[in-house]
Amino acid sequence: MADKKSAFGGLLIRLLSAVILIPPVVAIIWFGDIWFLGLMVFAGILMMLEWLKLTKTEGNEFKVIAVVAMVFVLLSTSQKPEWFFHSFFLSIMIGLALLSYFYSKFKMRDMAWTTLGIFYVLTPLLAMLWLRDQIPGDLGLWVEGSLLGDDVGRVVIFWVFLLVWGTDIGGYFAGKTLGGPKLAPQISPNKTWSGLIGGMILAGLLSQLVWGIFALTRVELFVASAGLAVFAQIGDLMESAIKRRFDVKDSGGIIPGHGGVLDRVDGLVPVTAIIAIALSWMIAS
Repeated sequence: MADKKSAFGGLLIRLLSAVILIPPVVAIIWFGDIWFLGLMVFAGILMMLEWLKLTKTEGNEFKVIAVVAMVFVLLSTSQKPEWFFHSFFLSIMIGLALLSYFYSKFKMRDMAWTTLGIFYVLTPLLAMLWLRDQIPGDLGLWVEGSLLGDDVGRVVIFWVFLLVWGTDIGGYFAGKTLGGPKLAPQISPNKTWSGLIGGMILAGLLSQLVWGIFALTRVELFVASAGLAVFAQIGDLMESAIKRRFDVKDSGGIIPGHGGVLDRVDGLVPVTAIIAIALSWMIAS
């Protein structure tokens, strides 16, 4: 009995945090527009500050430069999607120029980790902004019979969150209950193959809530979601590797029982990028 209690230690706090946070996030995704942009900017600021703390980057100048560059890109591309490459690389160049100015005070490794952090944080945020409110309107024809209506951006974002949440929840319970061989013991000792399979199955099952997306059959949607769950797990392992590199348990403590924002969205990084790239290719073709 003691082993089971320790295995699921902190579960009540995790559940309470989810009950409090999920409803407002769902509402913001539903309404989109300025509300979703605000959520992305707010989350981006927290993620960037956590990244700099995680990588032990010193100096307030780095915080200011990184946060300003990230917010600039988010705000400019949300208004003018075609400005993406200009604003993205302009902010990087300005940031690097400022960092070079302060080079005499700071280490090159801080400059490198700050630049990497900007790319890491902006990848899922820009992808989600595009997926939610900037996909061409005629793609609404891709959503047929969904319980969430014919707003393709809304359905896609809910799908992304459902499959990532499914990966985390299914992996947590399957891993704790079944145990078994470790998935990547040198990176994350608690991750198991049973957890990965459990996450894939739950991701596929939860995806049925948005059935009708892209006119996929239920089986096709299950398979696609289960496959993306693998990439969500890879995103989790990527962040675990970075935390292990700096000997840090959690990226932060802002979410009780869950750690930091980076700890909760690590799976979104590869998943949103893959979906955005795939849809861009489909649109172009």
